[in-house]
Amino acid sequence: MKSKILFLLFTALLIFGNFSDSSAQKKKLTYKQVYESGRDMRAMMMTMSRPQGWADENYYLETKADPAKPGSRPQLMKTNALTGESVVYVDNSNIQLPEGFSIDRPSAVSKDYNYYLFNQKNNLYYYSKPDNSFKQLTNDDAEEKVAKLSPDGKKVAYVKKNNLYVYDVELEKEIQFTKDGTDLIYNGW
Repeated sequence: MKSKILFLLFTALLIFGNFSDSSAQKKKLTYKQVYESGRDMRAMMMTMSRPQGWADENYYLETKADPAKPGSRPQLMKTNALTGESVVYVDNSNIQLPEGFSIDRPSAVSKDYNYYLFNQKNNLYYYSKPDNSFKQLTNDDAEEKVAKLSPDGKKVAYVKKNNLYVYDVELEKEIQFTKDGTDLIYNGW
């Protein structure tokens, strides 16, 4: 009997506890926010969090604006999973990239957040935070697909014309590993 009462009490707390904080979930978007791109939509998107993974067993990583600095650019934040408190994990606020590139939207990033890869207009671009250098890796009409950085950030693997390539950033050299890519043979997928 005692366990039945505890079960009912626990169930009631779960049900009523979930409904009490749901008012934030019911905020309605305006017509302008939904259908018109503009400053309001960009501002709304800048405040949205993008989960990036786990820093350790207690903290997860997310890209969001620093709550201590309203209107700031999104940064990689380390957030306590229990309390929700966030601190800046990687500060990219001073990085200036060429027009059309954003450090907040790389195609790939190294595990230590020092090397960033961008895929734009069928070419690959690379940013090194330690060197504060930005360079174009490829320059041809072929599309580079599924580009990934090596764990140390010094090499980039990708598929081009259905063949597997690696670009060695230090040697500034593109190396083709396969030559049999066709419409039927997709190397590197």
